[in-house]
Amino acid sequence: MTRQYDAPLMVTRCYPSLSYLRSAAESIVTNGKPTTIYYFGDFDPSGADISRNIEERLRQFITELADCYRCQPPLFFLDRVAVNEWQIDEWVLPTRPTKYSDSRSKAFGSAQSVEVDAIPPEQLRDLVRSNLSRHISADALAAAEASDRMERVTLEAMAANLRAA
Repeated sequence: MTRQYDAPLMVTRCYPSLSYLRSAAESIVTNGKPTTIYYFGDFDPSGADISRNIEERLRQFITELADCYRCQPPLFFLDRVAVNEWQIDEWVLPTRPTKYSDSRSKAFGSAQSVEVDAIPPEQLRDLVRSNLSRHISADALAAAEASDRMERVTLEAMAANLRAA
């Protein structure tokens, strides 16, 4: 889904490593453009803290790297797309009791938790599509798709010529 929009997909399980976040921050700084990260995570104490942790660490690394490169830190936004409380209610997502053994459960404030995997795949794709499409016009997307198709045809023809030779 993200490939269509030429948007990188960065997957983690639990808390991302500092080296992973530093690498992401370096990409953001060297790109130099405003960046939005769409976060899809569980609705539970750790999931809520992971998004906070990612944003905090990235801001720190972006500031440090911008100083090193002697440039202005680019604008950076983290948008928690899923799972959010309204989605649980509106989409009737299956819940589980929040683990009170998690030290972050008091600050979380909800007795119910939901895994991101509870969202049906097509709804996840719709969330990705609707968020990424805010950053690219339909005409630009159509032009990119047409260019991809032409490149594919050219590569297939080259491969056929090589096989025939």
